[in-house]
Amino acid sequence: MGVQKGMVVLPKSVTPSRVKSNLEAKELPSDVFEAPNDMETHKRFNVQARWGFDPFEELSNEEVKKIAKEAGLEYLTKFTA
Repeated sequence: MGVQKGMVVLPKSVTPSRVKSNLEAKELPSDVFEAPNDMETHKRFNVQARWGFDPFEELSNEEVKKIAKEAGLEYLTKFTA
């Protein structure tokens, strides 16, 4: 799909058969190629409330360390239990 859109695609594989397959670009049928355009957009799948902070917010190192120290034990229990 990326190649068909004119993008540079850098596939990765170490299996010889998959490396060969990656080099064989195939054109998608127009209905398949256009299908993602019909999908609903503007949805986030990284629920920030779960983490207690916005992972995309630009924070200083000091702020990150403070958040980690304050919430570290809670997150350790929450995400490893």
